[in-house]
Amino acid sequence: MASVPPELYVYGGLVLQLVLTQVASAYSSVKTVDSITTILGRFYYQKRGWSTEGDLIGLYETIAAIFYLIFALIISIVGFIMAGLTWQHYDTRLTEAKNNGFFGLAFDTSSMYKYLALGMIVGGGAWIAAIVLGDSADKLLAYFDAYDPQ
Repeated sequence: MASVPPELYVYGGLVLQLVLTQVASAYSSVKTVDSITTILGRFYYQKRGWSTEGDLIGLYETIAAIFYLIFALIISIVGFIMAGLTWQHYDTRLTEAKNNGFFGLAFDTSSMYKYLALGMIVGGGAWIAAIVLGDSADKLLAYFDAYDPQ
């Protein structure tokens, strides 16, 4: 049975970082948009003029949703930055191994698992943040739909 080259573990860690962070960002974005597009309460023309807060409740909901979407965008950007930093470190180790490495190898067994674990940790952390963000968006943004201005 042929052994797997260490570079494939590094590539696997990079793929995990990129895919999990982007899917996590999409999950929290979908949950946010889904929670603001429900129509549980009244339309604006049915509740205007009852109170100042009631007139501006749609604006407040939009501002809160924008903050949720900005946080989802931050999850996405951090995923790309972490993958870029990992790739830069990989290139540095590869260059050093060609110049003065240990038998021309850039990675030993323990370092290849470290890159794979790093990808899993970054992707798992993004998923935890996205699940918390999506669940809180359902509860917080539903408040604006259920608000009674009377």
